[in-house]
Amino acid sequence: MNYQLAHILILLQCISSTQGSFNCFSPSFQDPAILASWIAVSTCRARVASWHLRQGTCPAEVQMLFGMMSPSFGHTKRMCRILRSEWYRQVRCYKDWLRVMCDQDVHRRNNRDSYRDWCKTSKSVTETLWNWIRPQLPARKKQASSEGRFLNLSDVSVPEKIQQVLQKDPKFSVEPTL
Repeated sequence: MNYQLAHILILLQCISSTQGSFNCFSPSFQDPAILASWIAVSTCRARVASWHLRQGTCPAEVQMLFGMMSPSFGHTKRMCRILRSEWYRQVRCYKDWLRVMCDQDVHRRNNRDSYRDWCKTSKSVTETLWNWIRPQLPARKKQASSEGRFLNLSDVSVPEKIQQVLQKDPKFSVEPTL
């Protein structure tokens, strides 16, 4: 139990620190373009965490939390879920603040249209950023299939050469065309 509490403490320090991978949001910024870009960055970070969950790999943010130790798959999965939910929480916070900023804009006739326009902009920036990030994600390592075992279910004798071919893979188990 103490082992998990130590990791949770480290994770909370990373989330609450200004040097962690989370943006420190200051309401003093009155530019919706900054919020739209922060929405895009947080959404892409959450997508990266989801991608790592699906692939079963460890992202750099989680590896930094564990230092030189290699986290187990269960810890990696749990940390990825926590980070993903935190980044999506940030997206919701930024969208709420964007709505407040658009409602306070006195120069626009329809503030709802202003909010929709900035949401479209943030979605466009998100997709552009994601299309740039996705190819840079590490490719899933294919596990080399080890040679299988040949199991003869009948009493028929099978030559050694054919047994070697059948041990390789099912795709080699077809009769060759002559």
